[in-house]
This record gives sequence, structure tokens and C-alpha cells, in this order.
Amino acid sequence: MAIDGCPFNVSCEGPNEWKSNSDIAGTGVGLIPREDSFSYAFGEVCPQSLTSLHRFKVLIGFMGTAYIVFALILVHYFVAYDPEAPPPRQNLSIERQVRSTVRRVLTGAGTVANAPVDPIYWTPNPIDVKLLAWLRLQTRNVLKKCRITLPTVGTARSERIQMGFNKSILSMCDVQIITGISILASGFICLDKTLLAIHWEMIVYLAWFSCVTHLSGLTVLRRYLQKESWARYIRLSLMLVLLLMLIVAMAPTAFFNWDEGEKKYYASAADTYTPAICFFHLKCAKGLYQKLETETPFSQTPAFVEMLISQTFIIVGFLARSFKLSTRLSEGMHRNLLVPLGNFMRRRLQRLEVLLYPTGIATSRTTASQDFNSLRYGLIIRPVLAAIILVRTQADLFNSMLGESQSPQIRTHGFTTWAEHQLLIVIRTPVIAQVKASTSTRLRYRWQ
Repeated sequence: MAIDGCPFNVSCEGPNEWKSNSDIAGTGVGLIPREDSFSYAFGEVCPQSLTSLHRFKVLIGFMGTAYIVFALILVHYFVAYDPEAPPPRQNLSIERQVRSTVRRVLTGAGTVANAPVDPIYWTPNPIDVKLLAWLRLQTRNVLKKCRITLPTVGTARSERIQMGFNKSILSMCDVQIITGISILASGFICLDKTLLAIHWEMIVYLAWFSCVTHLSGLTVLRRYLQKESWARYIRLSLMLVLLLMLIVAMAPTAFFNWDEGEKKYYASAADTYTPAICFFHLKCAKGLYQKLETETPFSQTPAFVEMLISQTFIIVGFLARSFKLSTRLSEGMHRNLLVPLGNFMRRRLQRLEVLLYPTGIATSRTTASQDFNSLRYGLIIRPVLAAIILVRTQADLFNSMLGESQSPQIRTHGFTTWAEHQLLIVIRTPVIAQVKASTSTRLRYRWQ
């Protein structure tokens, strides 16, 4: 029976009713599904009958490349990343300032003495600088105790190592974004009465995993892509396509409250065997939820909250990477937002300190006034300073390369054999790309 308002010619209530059948064992009436009941996706067996081997193949095929990217990002961070190297926008900003000054002097509009000096002076991230300096010092001490001497790495060799990491991570990130778009495109194409809700959830999780992995790789390649305009535009465009497809695909998952910790306290509008297409129509999906007669509003269910958090996470991540990859956007944000905000906070703190400790009061203080001023300092100045330091530390951690080197997680239920046929393609492609990147870099430097 279809739900009122559902435009799809499918049963949005999952499998049909069970019918009585003779019991061969003679213990009573047995229940078997009717022959015309809901068929499973792609003509395959139901998810419960999938073997551990199928699960393992899906894990390797879709998540193996993502963890390879994560490993490359970590190795790049601890081995090849230089946190004190200025980005390309620093030199470009200074060059533009010099050209502007020369133009003003030649045209008679000004002199070198009164020329405005406002280039964007970049400062390294303190978390990256301190952490990498400590880790590399400890590594050298351990190797020294073990009597292991590391070879001296020159500038040319350092650039060669950096280029090798860039090419490897770039190829792996390309695989991730193509994989995510392919998964979602295949899911939308197969979105009919044969695609179950549990299969759709798995498709969304795999695409979300690819999206997060690609976003992490984009930040690592920030300095490389700032020099390559076409490569940056192509990848941002593909990332935008993946982002829009993923936001649309995540909408039905707001009705999936079937996890072990959720189904005990919240009702789920979707059963694992409900057709996924039913939840692409808002009226149909809400009709399924309202039919359960639950007292919990739909907007307070865990699945709905999880969907909003996931969508917000990837949208903010994409916008942050877009600003970081664009020289003009990042420079404009630094000039028009970060610097004025820092100056404003500094002036407010100075004003607050003057109000609490006016000039000339130090010579006439009594013990009571000193205690009162100390109390005001402890209740006002210190909490404000602590809040500012906390926010600044979190901002530095968010903008640091360490903040990008985090292993994404994914839930792994609802596998189908639909994915395992792509195992060889998904694994073989990044391996070939890695060999190609390392070989081409080595041959180019040898030729030079």
C-alpha cells in the first residue's frame, strides 16, 4: 500500500505482508514471504546474507585509497613539509607593492618616502612550527643514540621530494573525487524501486568519505595549486559538483534512524528494505514518519541532526579550502577581516585595562583597593584573555597543516556486491598513478 502523496509506483512501506504456510517440522504455522514481495536490490541477496569476504572487498575497494591518501598526508607533514616557507602570495603581494610604488614615483603622484606600505606579510603557523621542530629534534636525538646518520638534504633534493609528494597526493585526490562523483552518479541512475534505503545510505557514506579525503588533500596541495591556475579551477569545479550531488543525496538519510542506539528511543520512517526513492519526495517521507505516531518532532531525531552537521561540515570545509587556494581571496580576508579584527580586540583589551587601572592611582592605593583591583583583574581581565587565547589557539589549530591530517571515519553497514566489482579499478588506478608520478619526477631531475 502506497502512502498518500507519494508519486512513485512502489510500496514505500517495505516488503509486503507475510502469509501462512504449512510447517514441515509440524511445530505450527510457518511464515514465509509471499512470492510477489519486495525484491532485493539488483536481483541480489539481502544484505544480511553477505559474507565477510564481500565486506572486506568493499572496504579495500573504496576505503583503501582514502587511507593511502591519509598516510601520504601524514608522511608529507612530518618529512617534507616546511612550515616556515612563505606561500606564493607573500612574494606576489610584495611585488605588487613595489610595482605600485615605482608607478607612483614615475608618474609624479608620490615619492618613495610617502608611498603606502601595505603588503600582506605572512607569518608561519605557530603550532606547525613548534610541533615539527620538537618532533624532528626528538627524531634526530633517537637516531643519534642509535648511531644512525641521516644524509644531508640539499635544496634541490628537498624540492624534488616535495614535488614527488605533491604529484602523489594530487593523483590520489583525483581518484577520490572521481570515485565520489561516480558513486553518486551510479546511485542516482539506479534510483528506482530496486535500490533499498540501506544501500543508499552506504552510497552516501562512501561519497562523503571521498569528499572529506579530497578536501584534506586540497589543503596540503595549497601552495602547489596556487601556482597552477587551471589545475586549481578544474579541481574546485569538480569538488563543487561533488558537493552539490552529496548535499542532495544526504537529504533522505534524515529519515534513517535505524542504528542500534537510535531505534531504541526514536522511530525510523525508513526500514532497511524500504525503497530509497520514497525519501526523495518530502511529502511521502514525512507521511511515513507521521504514520508512526511518535511524539518526537522530526527535527529532533538523531538522523536529521547528523545530516545537518555533515552538510555543514562539508560546506564550511569547501568554502575554507576555496579561500585558501585563491591568492586574492585569502589576501583580501587577511587584509579586510583578520587584521582589523585583531587590531579591534587589541584596542578593546587596552581600553579595558585602562578602565580597571587608571593612571596615577598606584601611589595612593590601600590594601582594600589593591584587593578590589586584584579581584576585578581576576574576574574580568583574566577570563577575557583566556577566551581570546583559546579562540586564537583553536584558529591556529584549524589553519595548521596538522588540523588537516585527521583520519575520517565511516560506518560500514549495508554493503552490497554492487561495489566489489570496482575493486581492481579503484586499487589499480592510484598504484599506477603513484608509479608514474615518482618515475617522472626522478627522470626529470636526472635529466636536469
